[in-house]
Amino acid sequence: MVKFHIGVDSESGLVHTLKVTSGNVRDIAEAASLLHGEEQFVHGDAGYQARLAFLVAIANVRVGMPTNVVA
Repeated sequence: MVKFHIGVDSESGLVHTLKVTSGNVRDIAEAASLLHGEEQFVHGDAGYQARLAFLVAIANVRVGMPTNVVA
């Protein structure tokens, strides 16, 4: 099984980062690799929640958690 970790620009909708890992890799382990450093707002599901809270603390990035996730 594989897992896709995708970084998408929220304004354009274009993918800027795509990481493919084995299915047992935790989302939080890939969170930082999905960012390009100029984010002003970051969205992520519960798998990224702890890492996103850390980013808020060190990088002044606003975080949003989706309220309606389609799997």
